[in-house]
Amino acid sequence: MVPAISAARAVLRLYPGPLHCSALFLIAFACMGCSVGSSSAEVDADHFAFDLLPVRHDLVAAGMVHSCALDRTGTTSCWGIDTQGSTAPPDVQLTTVSSGLMHTCGLDLEGRPHCWGANTSGQTDVVDDVYVDIAAGGAHTCALNSDGRATCWGSDDEGQSSPPDDPLESIAAGGAHTCALDSDGHAICWGSDDHGQSEAPDRSFDEISAGSTHSCALDTDGQALCWGNDAQGQSSAPAGNFQQICAGTAHTCAISDTGRGVCWGSNAHGRSSPPPRDFVSISTGGAHTCGVDHNGNLLCWDPDIHPWTKPNIDTNARPRADTFP
Repeated sequence: MVPAISAARAVLRLYPGPLHCSALFLIAFACMGCSVGSSSAEVDADHFAFDLLPVRHDLVAAGMVHSCALDRTGTTSCWGIDTQGSTAPPDVQLTTVSSGLMHTCGLDLEGRPHCWGANTSGQTDVVDDVYVDIAAGGAHTCALNSDGRATCWGSDDEGQSSPPDDPLESIAAGGAHTCALDSDGHAICWGSDDHGQSEAPDRSFDEISAGSTHSCALDTDGQALCWGNDAQGQSSAPAGNFQQICAGTAHTCAISDTGRGVCWGSNAHGRSSPPPRDFVSISTGGAHTCGVDHNGNLLCWDPDIHPWTKPNIDTNARPRADTFP
């Protein structure tokens, strides 16, 4: 609204697909690191050693008041406030996960979509097809097939589920708008534009992310550019080079070219204060942020330790969750 590893060196092979702040798969060989922080939970050393499924990008997806992550078998674990089943994923192997406001969607091994959680506007009533990318937004969901054609379902009151006919390379669903990149890297946004979040600048980008009422992207040099609502500084991107970006509700986070987490905008609940780690993925939610560090540790930060930052999952079969500070 929303992309493994080890204490030893990770071996990563990126899937040739779009990059965004949904949770997607990485592949790595080795083991988990030690516990960090006073509220961590121990797990076996081989978790997050992904060696079974197609390689993608992230491992965690943060929604408004829930979060989801994928384990080494493609099993999804979700935690937080269970709004209409938002923390009850299907029993199916997934290769990608994207969390929206109160729902989450993913693609299985065949590229078929699966969605769960709130269905107030039909956002979990999937349009059956084979897709290569999927993005969950406020009350809508969009997906791309192998030809780059976008299909959206759910709320369309602002036109957020009415994509253009042109082929697209990647897609990102926001609160009531959707953004995508075409084959030339040009940003295209549709839907709500009450804060200018759909007024994409005319330049080429490598990655795009749609937040609640703002949008962000990384240009071909890795520099961040945001547009739309900036009431809390969420669109005031700092200078520097980045390798991933994720726009949330009132904050934005990115991974710098050195691997450090960098956030700007609202810092309520500590959402914009990432721990001093090197990250391989990061995902912004409503009032929290989650990431995966280079050792494969799943981290969510929120000093108040809300339920959406403290996974209630089987530590004998799921990743460790460290809550900061």
